[in-house]
Amino acid sequence: MTRPFIIAATLIVMCLGLGGCSGFDVLNMLAPRGGYTVAADIAYGTDDKQKLDVLTPVAAAGKLPVVVFFYGGSWRSGSRGDYRFAGEAITGLGYVAVVADYRHYPGAKFPAFQNDAAQAVRWVRENIGAYGGDTNAIFIMGHSAGAHIAALTVVDPKYLQAAGAPEGTIKGFIGLAGPYAMIPSQVKDVRDVFAGLPDENVARPVTFVAPHVPPAFTYPLCVVKAFGTDWGVI
Repeated sequence: MTRPFIIAATLIVMCLGLGGCSGFDVLNMLAPRGGYTVAADIAYGTDDKQKLDVLTPVAAAGKLPVVVFFYGGSWRSGSRGDYRFAGEAITGLGYVAVVADYRHYPGAKFPAFQNDAAQAVRWVRENIGAYGGDTNAIFIMGHSAGAHIAALTVVDPKYLQAAGAPEGTIKGFIGLAGPYAMIPSQVKDVRDVFAGLPDENVARPVTFVAPHVPPAFTYPLCVVKAFGTDWGVI
């Protein structure tokens, strides 16, 4: 049994014993707190959820590639503060990490969070140079709902155009367990988030996949299971 496994198991037991400790708490406790600097609570818009954190490796030599990360949470929940471990993992690979919040349902519906993502990317394009990032090497990454947001930001150019980000700003996309082919009205947990669309295809990243989009790596595809006449993301 390895030392990291023992430490992780001990932390999990401690959290369960104390109560109120989430899996994010464990991951963040395991994440190293050195090797990078953090510029926190940077506003890219006027709403309280339109903020981001920038993590920069301290040993950076020259301008570094940038990864903008969007978390999951069924478009209803989440906080960039829960994902310090993700930013740390990105900086550990030699990239500048940007972990962004966005507005959630019920305070916001599609496409509000898409607009937020595009605004965050525009901010990165205009400002990341001051944090050690290369404005010509910006990548976008997300998990679950965040992967859906990131993918749609890449494949449907209207969001970045509306935000004022130059064409070609995003050089690539990394998606983790994203529902890229989801039909919102058939997913009971999130249909309200996308309610009222005249054409649901505008919310489906697969609709816009074409040869001109930036390179993408996705793993794995989100699993969607049928429950009678309804569908749910699992």
